[in-house]
Amino acid sequence: MKRISTVLFLLLSTISLSQEFVSELKMNLRKNRTVFQVVDEKNKQVVFFVGDDSQTTAVRFDNNFSVIDSINSPRPDKKYLSIIGSASKDNFHRIFWASTNNKEINSQTFNFENKQVTNEVFKLDFKKERIIQKTTINGNFYILSLVNDSNIIKFYVFDKDGKLEIKTIDASSYTLINSYGEVSSLYACFEESFYPFEQSFSLQNIEDGTPASLTFAANKRKIYNTSNEIVLSFDNNVKYTQLFKINLTDFSISRKSILQPTEGFPVEKEVYDSQNYDPRPNINSNSFIVKDKIF
Repeated sequence: MKRISTVLFLLLSTISLSQEFVSELKMNLRKNRTVFQVVDEKNKQVVFFVGDDSQTTAVRFDNNFSVIDSINSPRPDKKYLSIIGSASKDNFHRIFWASTNNKEINSQTFNFENKQVTNEVFKLDFKKERIIQKTTINGNFYILSLVNDSNIIKFYVFDKDGKLEIKTIDASSYTLINSYGEVSSLYACFEESFYPFEQSFSLQNIEDGTPASLTFAANKRKIYNTSNEIVLSFDNNVKYTQLFKINLTDFSISRKSILQPTEGFPVEKEVYDSQNYDPRPNINSNSFIVKDKIF
């Protein structure tokens, strides 16, 4: 039996914090419903992908949230559990469905010019890798992974035309300091956990131009993105903010370390029997980047 679900779009006023009803769209949806949103800044449009067990519906809205048009298509096979990202170019909008462990990616492309929908399957092998982030930047979709026990980052890039390219970056020439002040690999720094708030291999995505909540800003590992680069930020050691900058055009990498203002604070007592122990201030610290300025 079909259920009629109502999708509401609300405009939030940042001044009065009141909500204004903007638009209503009634759709017949079965169970296991999912909604994914793509913002098209160039054309000032928003595309909502609404799916259930049997079909996916793509609905385009203008900047006043008035419906422009829509496309219906059968949902990909049920082994694809969720939508993990998107890529867009002009009137072509792609969403990426992932199977368990992201081993298969189904690229479902909605062509709003001829109202056709196509599917393409990509088989990926993450057997010796750990996925750390999935993000869309400048219309391209990126899956970032770490090769186990290494300093190697891999980028799985699904571009605006739906093509997949794999880029590998070796950061071995740059050192990282772990939370104990020891030289460590990139993988080991991601392996560190900061319970109860931050698990191993977590990486908080900070989108350009979008205000971040205090909860997100408090993470020790963050990724910032602009149209042509990403910045990996590490605050696992209270003495330093360590930054990796990666150019998304040529995939070159650079590193910068910024000292935290920790002088004058009491020093932690040594609790580890290690000659390499680095005395640390008995404080907590963090950082946040806004428009190329670090706080």
